Amino acid sequence: MRAGEIGAAAFIGAALSGIAVRPGRAGHTCGFCLWRLRPDMTSNRSTNRLFSRSLLMLAGAGTLAVTLAGCSAEPADTHPDQPVSKRREIFKSFTRNFEPIGQVARDRKPYQAAEFLAQAQALQKLADQPWALFPADSNYPPTRALSAVWDKPAEFAQASADYRQKVDALVAAAQGSDLDRIKAAVSQVEGSCRSCHDAFRKP
Repeated sequence: MRAGEIGAAAFIGAALSGIAVRPGRAGHTCGFCLWRLRPDMTSNRSTNRLFSRSLLMLAGAGTLAVTLAGCSAEPADTHPDQPVSKRREIFKSFTRNFEPIGQVARDRKPYQAAEFLAQAQALQKLADQPWALFPADSNYPPTRALSAVWDKPAEFAQASADYRQKVDALVAAAQGSDLDRIKAAVSQVEGSCRSCHDAFRKP
């Protein structure tokens, strides 16, 4: 643990142990002494017992922090071709490109025709890319794909085709100036994404 983390953990442990705390002296940056302990008891035995409890809590806090950090780490993509990592990056690009499009459709961002069309066309270029990155041996962590991707290949292929069709329709709408048509096309893309996620991706 870093010095600041140790100081914070000591403060928490002391508070839970019933020890009054006060800030360290100005300019003092020692992590462990960031909070000075001031027992409100005169008995050395009681003081030692409470201080020992605070140290135990400090040790426990450090162990918990390390454990939680380990649990939150995603498994590495160990496949030689890393299809999971590659397709996930493409899907993240979907999100980055679609976010400003969705903001325009919800009137949260001004509609600029040329900019909107460029964003829709960028999404169209990405739309064909991830589907070849679902080979039979790519159902492993850290993927969030359900086994239905491989158990129901025809349905998955249809879902991806529907998405591409909806994106093409969005680009066609963006080439015009009918904002209502554009918003409807955006909604269709969102619906296609949601339907595919519901059927083929873990929550």
